[in-house]
Amino acid sequence: MKSIRKTHFFIIQIFLGFFVSIILIELICHLYPNVLPVEIQFVRRRGTLPEYIDTLNRIHENDSFLLSKMKPNVNELLKHPEFSYRVKTVSLGFPQIGFRDDGIDKNPIILAVGNSFTFGWGCNLKDVWTEILEKYSSFDVVNMGVKGYGPINQTRLLMKYAPYLKPKMILYEFFVNDVTDCQSLILKKSPTKTLAKGNITSLQPLTNWLSLHSSSYEIIKWLLKIGIYKNRKLKTKVIEYKVANNTYVFNPDLLKDTVYLDNNLNKEEFECSQKMILEASNLSKRLGAIFIVVLIPYREQIYWDIFIEKIPEWKSLNPDLPYELIIEFLASQKISFIDLRPAFKRNRNKLLYWKIDAHWTPQGNKLAVELIYEKIKQELK
Repeated sequence: MKSIRKTHFFIIQIFLGFFVSIILIELICHLYPNVLPVEIQFVRRRGTLPEYIDTLNRIHENDSFLLSKMKPNVNELLKHPEFSYRVKTVSLGFPQIGFRDDGIDKNPIILAVGNSFTFGWGCNLKDVWTEILEKYSSFDVVNMGVKGYGPINQTRLLMKYAPYLKPKMILYEFFVNDVTDCQSLILKKSPTKTLAKGNITSLQPLTNWLSLHSSSYEIIKWLLKIGIYKNRKLKTKVIEYKVANNTYVFNPDLLKDTVYLDNNLNKEEFECSQKMILEASNLSKRLGAIFIVVLIPYREQIYWDIFIEKIPEWKSLNPDLPYELIIEFLASQKISFIDLRPAFKRNRNKLLYWKIDAHWTPQGNKLAVELIYEKIKQELK
């Protein structure tokens, strides 16, 4: 009988010890979140939380022509560990589509098309560069940016809606992953569907709640390399690098998988990007609109000399290769463009990008507007 009691007491001690340990881990991680493995911090703050992704998916839907689009009359608060922002969409008078804009007034119109940088990822609408540009200029800047868009989506969007809006100018975003995005869209994969198939989709209610609220649960997943942590993109160790007073966190595989940093360029992908930009330019000419390609720099490109010290084997790579190639093409076609890289490099000690999420902060959006506005004034002379 005594041995049975001892066994029961021992089992109770084990459970109590486990329970107390979990509480201590949760308390420490809540008070000092930086003690978590960098990979966990990275995954959480890159927007891979189920709640964040669920909200994004509710905003978007598939489209047979555009492949993906935003829904009309959306009003959602997106909560991310680094920021929170509200997304509202209006239809601009078109059926079954939404745009993150405040509507059209009677001023001459500038259309801005692009991906998440134009959409305004991480910022409330007043801090997005398209809205700031309205204050600088006498134009009504219509934000037609959509998360996940590339040259195919952007050009199709212009083909469908620009003739009705009759813009005076079109600002066409080009970002570093546009070349590789073209290949997935050539295969007619919707960005929304691709997202839904990844390792960052909604979980079941219990595991969803645990991922959002339990550091212990994420640590166990990280130790066992399950869920998002078995993704091939997270095999390379996440690194940290410091610029001025800001510490940035980054996973090199995310860049290597989506950006051409050497000469192994996929010809079909690059030609697709060129073709889409040229079609958009020709459409602008037919509409009598000025066409400008806006080259958006990616974060590690701005801090390359510091970032590269963490991975010396990358020193032979060229972070500017996609931009050099697209600039050569734009010059050959006499297409106007603005390259934001030099100014962003000059101002890189400022917090232009979020520390873990790699999109612009409000400060980054403001710097972009200052440069874009100067280019607009030159084109209107």
